[in-house]
Amino acid sequence: MGQNINIKHCIKEYWSLQRNYGIIILTFAFRPDILPAMTDPKAQKRQHLREAGLLHPQPERVRDPLFEQTPEFFDAADHLQVRYELLRAHLVDRDAVSAICGRYGISRQTFYNLQDKFAGQGTSGLLPKQPGPKRPRKLTAQVLAFIHKRLVDERTASTMELREEIQQQFGLALHRRTIEKLAKDLRAKKNGRA
Repeated sequence: MGQNINIKHCIKEYWSLQRNYGIIILTFAFRPDILPAMTDPKAQKRQHLREAGLLHPQPERVRDPLFEQTPEFFDAADHLQVRYELLRAHLVDRDAVSAICGRYGISRQTFYNLQDKFAGQGTSGLLPKQPGPKRPRKLTAQVLAFIHKRLVDERTASTMELREEIQQQFGLALHRRTIEKLAKDLRAKKNGRA
């Protein structure tokens, strides 16, 4: 244990072996307190997929031979890759839609929705998106101008008063938090933070 170990050299060798041979070979007895943590590449990839919103919610449902026979390249946890490969199986390999749906654990309706998105938007259409409205639907330009005028120019006393004025003038029932968020955004723009 009295041996002097060059940590940087060992780490460089580690990455060289892993990159060139796809294996990890460490022949030194390291002291864990001086060796930097070496994370599992698969766990690291899962974390990156999770952060990007691309982690497949049910990878165990993917039973396609590509993903089962070559998991080092085809990763069932990569939602974008799964979606691309299921479309490729139909469009390039000419596999039947029902067979593809069985292998990938999806409904035919989901397959056709993905195919339509891919045809209309390209690869970006395959990215998973959160369901539901993307922006407030009640806030028209006219309502926003009214809110801006009341909050910035006239300094309305409270969001509850503003909420009642919007209800009377436009017949809209906005939630208190919607008005509070708008007020916060307008203040940030006014102060140059947005």
